[in-house]
Amino acid sequence: MKIDRRAVLQGLAAGAAELVIPNRAPAQNPGHSHDEVAPVTAKTKAPAYLTAQQYRLLAALCQMIIPAEETAGGAIEAGVPEFIDLLARENPEYGRQVSGGLLWIDSWCQDHHGKVFVDCMPHEQSGLLDLIAFRENAIKDPSLAAGVGFFAILRDLTLDAFFTSRAGIDYLGFLGNSAMTEFRGCPERQR
Repeated sequence: MKIDRRAVLQGLAAGAAELVIPNRAPAQNPGHSHDEVAPVTAKTKAPAYLTAQQYRLLAALCQMIIPAEETAGGAIEAGVPEFIDLLARENPEYGRQVSGGLLWIDSWCQDHHGKVFVDCMPHEQSGLLDLIAFRENAIKDPSLAAGVGFFAILRDLTLDAFFTSRAGIDYLGFLGNSAMTEFRGCPERQR
């Protein structure tokens, strides 16, 4: 039996990609991963990885990153906390990052306000997020470095989870891969 060089190279490349590229939902069905999350949380009514207190904090942070609007739901309605909790359970690195970051947030609030984040006043909550939302703040105050790093990860996870959910796809008005009967050109640029 003759071995095709091209087939061997394709197989090696595919195997290497499996090791390097994290599992993502297929582009043709971005809501697929979210469909798997809903039955898990509906059955258990408990977080898959986080404690109940950590989950409350995660939900509060996600909602502050993508709040609900009059015409569209936010992170909570899109199932973002459930999705991140599932990712944390399935990926030990994410699990450590998420639970460690949530611990940092609550510890910082305890040190500065005498209570955990979800019990803080809204201006105290947004004040902390204003501090950790910008990397240059960690340069000015190195004690914020862990919080800044965590918030960058959480913001990315929240955006990924939201915009791959049905709510996020609807928010963007994405119609999917559908055939166009005609192409009228690019829309005029508004100035």
